[in-house]
Amino acid sequence: MKAILSFFFLSLTLSAYSQNKTNLKVIETGIETFKMTDSGQPESEKYWTVSPQTKIDTYISDGLLSNHNVVTFYTDKETFEVKVSLKKPIYDFIILYKGDSCFTRVHYNQVPDYLDTLRKGKKYNLTENSELPKFTYQDMNHPE
Repeated sequence: MKAILSFFFLSLTLSAYSQNKTNLKVIETGIETFKMTDSGQPESEKYWTVSPQTKIDTYISDGLLSNHNVVTFYTDKETFEVKVSLKKPIYDFIILYKGDSCFTRVHYNQVPDYLDTLRKGKKYNLTENSELPKFTYQDMNHPE
């Protein structure tokens, strides 16, 4: 009886996992390396290389400029936008390259706010008065 129940739960788990994989967006490309942009880093031009041998090919988009980022992939066949944010930090999809599939993930990484970092320093000792050594230039005539 335990074996039947174990088999039943295992088959349910596997079917749920396989259904989750089939609902992923599939984008096609005929080129191995293509251009991509990230709204979190607007001034940098990036390129993405399809890597089917990597189990999960992950791109990390940092949240330095806003609470959400738009990552756009420009392949030779289509343009694909991925929106990631604090509420939905991970977006998975599949890139199909020459019949080979590459499981790809865009992960949003929130960079801590500078003001929050400063607020954590409340316990800093403001009365600290360490002496700094006096700076002097070395004489040109005596370089020792």
